[in-house]
Amino acid sequence: MNKIEKRYNKFWYDKRIRQNSKMQKFLIKKIEEHKEKDFPWSKKELIYLKNEDLAEIAVATINKKLSITLGNSQDNSDGSDTKCVVNQARNNIKVCKRTKKSIWQNSYTIPGLKDKTGHIRTIAYNTHKDDFDFFFFPKGSYETDRIEVVIEQYRVEQGVVPKFTGKLSATKKSKWFDFQCKSIEEMALKR
Repeated sequence: MNKIEKRYNKFWYDKRIRQNSKMQKFLIKKIEEHKEKDFPWSKKELIYLKNEDLAEIAVATINKKLSITLGNSQDNSDGSDTKCVVNQARNNIKVCKRTKKSIWQNSYTIPGLKDKTGHIRTIAYNTHKDDFDFFFFPKGSYETDRIEVVIEQYRVEQGVVPKFTGKLSATKKSKWFDFQCKSIEEMALKR
């Protein structure tokens, strides 16, 4: 990395460009697949919207019974909210005093749930798998201001960075994976 790339932290923003591009292309593709005849925006116009906006529109194009309301603590006419997230792999858990090992985890964090009163529809991009996961968290399944879906977790020697795969750990399944859907279509059509 040259001096100017380091100054602008090019690596970080290149990663964000890849993530946002993947999410945007996927969502616009789904909108194009499911939109009705008089859909109000062109593909050219959609590229100027944020991913969260595209996710709301994608859900509504798939589920024709929903209207986008953007009301107080809800995006959709059924009281649900739509979220977009990208996984994060990090070592933000303290070192275990007994074993002196570092705990790393790879997870999806769905924030901003404090005032939500309905279902949460989530489109999650997994950078390690280069693929998407979809979740439908029913009203009442979450009681905190955020949901942390742990994909994988490792205890390693201090200074060692584990190789994340993005695949769900077979030994410890997060309870949140009970709400996983096979496709965006399944997630959007749930009630």
